Amino acid sequence: LSDAERTDRIREAIVKTELASKVTDTIGTLSRGFCQRVGVAQAILHSPLVLILDEPTNGLDPTQVQHMRDLIRTLAEHATVILSSHILQEVQAICDRIIIIHNGQKVLDATIEELLAGKHLLVAVDAEPERALGLLNSIEGIESVEPMAQQGPGHRYALDLGKLDDPAEIAPIVASQIAMEGWKLYALQPERHDLQKIFSEISAQDGR
Repeated sequence: LSDAERTDRIREAIVKTELASKVTDTIGTLSRGFCQRVGVAQAILHSPLVLILDEPTNGLDPTQVQHMRDLIRTLAEHATVILSSHILQEVQAICDRIIIIHNGQKVLDATIEELLAGKHLLVAVDAEPERALGLLNSIEGIESVEPMAQQGPGHRYALDLGKLDDPAEIAPIVASQIAMEGWKLYALQPERHDLQKIFSEISAQDGR
């Protein structure tokens, strides 16, 4: 880079990482959050098309974590950002695609929506289980109905939708059938997975 271009890139990195208020401070006087930002600023000086960040929110306080999340999202508008982290909460909050490597092997590669979206529709009604199971099993598109542990009012069931990709397709039909029976509908929502649970299941397959 020429001197002029280098100066422009430094200014741009300072703006992107919001370091203007600390530009004359020495590294030793900066908080951990600002030190993380300095590291990111160094990494983007050459406008890379691919940026690899290793545990960028590790050790940061909640405010610094949010600032780092916002920064990563901004950087991702112009580059591919690969985030390496064991903090699954951060992965779920920032990333749009997840790759899990276990024992040196890639065991999962999917978008965050594919991972978190379940194949079940969860419903809670006040009808007696025998009647509820009979009605729910009779609805076209529902392959099976699994009773769930009771939490809150009503009896809860997980409806296996088989080949249906979107639980919202059949939810209005389920609600309509329940209303026709005069039952109280306490809950009707798509199943959502948790990234921590998915990771634990993958680890458990290896006996860990």
